[in-house]
Amino acid sequence: CIARWVENPYWQHFCGEQYFQHRPPIDPTTFGRFRRRLGEDGLKTLMKMTVRLGLELNIIDEASGSFQPSCPKYCV
Repeated sequence: CIARWVENPYWQHFCGEQYFQHRPPIDPTTFGRFRRRLGEDGLKTLMKMTVRLGLELNIIDEASGSFQPSCPKYCV
């Protein structure tokens, strides 16, 4: 997953990068440790919180579940 981030300029832009990066933002082992520490329940909770916040800020369209590109206040 982290290696794909380096290859994808669109993903990098969505994550807030101003310029294309040739190195990953974190070491892949750090990401794995973070996921293991949260566990399955923690990851589900994090996803629910992310979706709820997206809906509250009108960044996610509730009807389609899609990202709203017309949200300049919160988008990079």
